[in-house]
Amino acid sequence: MREAMAVTGYIASSEVPNIRKASYVDVRPERDVSDVVARVKGSDVEDVRQGSTEGGLTLVQLVLRTGASVETVQRTTVDVAGMRAFHDPVLNRVRQEATAKQIMV
Repeated sequence: MREAMAVTGYIASSEVPNIRKASYVDVRPERDVSDVVARVKGSDVEDVRQGSTEGGLTLVQLVLRTGASVETVQRTTVDVAGMRAFHDPVLNRVRQEATAKQIMV
């Protein structure tokens, strides 16, 4: 076994067959969360592990190539409520989930 970095979360089921061909893949940390995603280049995905599908979303674990970059992207509105999201402790927990983790493959 060896160590690798991986992003685990949910993507649209229709995107699963084309993950490695995609410019970027946005992975949601939870089914009902779309405000924060982990974004990886399709070309940086070494292996795709697929889990269950529900409601048009599929659980995936994207095993990344050595040296791949992962972006944590937060989407919000440009208003007072949207700016408060940057300081929201609950959303902060979700942001922490939208990162790559070390796994054994």
